[in-house]
Amino acid sequence: MAIVTSCHQQALAQQLNRIRMARVLSVLPQAQQQLFHLIPLMLQVNHADLPGALNENTPCGIDYFSLSDEAIAACKAMSLPIPTVLQPNSTAFEGVYAMGSSASFGQNQQSDIDVWLVYKHGLTQAELNLVNDKNKLLTDWFASFDFEVNFYLVHPMQFRDSNVCESGQSLGLEHSGTSQHWLLLEEFYRTHICLAGKTVAWWPSASQHTTAQYPHLLYLGDVTSLPAAEYFGASLWQLYKGLNKPHKALLKVLLLETYAAEYPNTTLITQQIWQLCEQQNFSCDNDAYLLLYYRIEQYLLAQEDHSRLEIVRR
Repeated sequence: MAIVTSCHQQALAQQLNRIRMARVLSVLPQAQQQLFHLIPLMLQVNHADLPGALNENTPCGIDYFSLSDEAIAACKAMSLPIPTVLQPNSTAFEGVYAMGSSASFGQNQQSDIDVWLVYKHGLTQAELNLVNDKNKLLTDWFASFDFEVNFYLVHPMQFRDSNVCESGQSLGLEHSGTSQHWLLLEEFYRTHICLAGKTVAWWPSASQHTTAQYPHLLYLGDVTSLPAAEYFGASLWQLYKGLNKPHKALLKVLLLETYAAEYPNTTLITQQIWQLCEQQNFSCDNDAYLLLYYRIEQYLLAQEDHSRLEIVRR
């Protein structure tokens, strides 16, 4: 029974992933669609004639990578060589994932793409520095086509072991601070799109034992239990970050406030999304950004806080 259940959960997660892929592509112009398809390939290989080529020793390769027809077509359209050797001796990444507003109600043609690179824990600091250097080159190359792609290195134990906090291995300024970790992981679970690599085990019953039994799955941590103090710390970080992205930060602070108001019986948006998946509801109702907005709207209406609700609706 456990095997059947796990297979069913994987199938639901993969079905949602396919739908999100279709949604994100439907918003992007054709040129950016081609660039989007190239993201995993650029991380799979080091090729002298491909963007990001800097050092032949830069770690590359993604678990379970396969070259898609769309990536081949994108290479041809952009006059890029199609690598003949696609499988390195060892892979550097467990998976490559877009997260954030991509594939949601909040995405538009000016939206940036945040990409998490979950790397193998055995990589050295020197190797991670090489990956970071390559990522910067790739970001610049994508930017030359007015396509903003930001890469963040993620240790596979970063959200499960508080000791994993080495310099250069964090998610960077945009995604930093220990009080932010739980919120980040919850956002990742509810918004991510697997571009290549392992399927993320983000459903409520997933645990570290899931990946021990199914090595093609990736489990990053538990988001169902959050200490009350974490809400305060994460809210402070969002207020600080709001100096650069005020509306985005406001939504996240209000979501935390909504979660805190329900504590300790909080229902996370991640859980709502999974419930919709189990109901085979993959319609526009199953949209992480839209669900976030509705949760905040319901909370503010209940509080009769019409001034902040008006700001959210802008």
